[in-house]
Amino acid sequence: MKSYVIFILTLLLLLFTSCSNGNDGENNPAVIGTPPTLTEPIGADESILLGQVVSVSGSSPIPLSNTEVRLAAVYWNEDKSDGAFTIDESSSPITFTDQSGGFIFRDIASRDYVIVIGDLYSQNVILAHPDGKAVIYSPKDGKVLDVGVLEVDLAAAPIFSATPDEIYPAQIVTPTLDPEKYP
Repeated sequence: MKSYVIFILTLLLLLFTSCSNGNDGENNPAVIGTPPTLTEPIGADESILLGQVVSVSGSSPIPLSNTEVRLAAVYWNEDKSDGAFTIDESSSPITFTDQSGGFIFRDIASRDYVIVIGDLYSQNVILAHPDGKAVIYSPKDGKVLDVGVLEVDLAAAPIFSATPDEIYPAQIVTPTLDPEKYP
């Protein structure tokens, strides 16, 4: 019986050590991964938006793989002083992050968008400035808009169980933005 318990404990120890990658992520850029890049030329009438999503819920950032990224269209009033954004499930652009947290939207309409990260009907975050206003991204024809690394904490986002007739607010987070790219 004693050898059986030792065997089981050894097996459990091997199982737990094989599940760890042995890397806590500190000072290792490979953990964050490589952001997406384009290898083919972009067409004059094509708009591309790309970036990388990392989770900051732990002690160091890690890429969020297989995570929904959606573009919500922004609709402005006449003088563009106020607006609202919406997601149309049938036509709003959607993609999923790859292993490194990278995402690419190809051939999207040149217009203003808000980025929503996460499951639309569960946990999601909307990227926002410190004042709470959503960050607006504006891809242009013939250009690639690299939004950089978007740091989010989906684990802290509230979990919603909405029905189609319910409306709920998404958690708003403030991304770290390069002030030269996004004044």
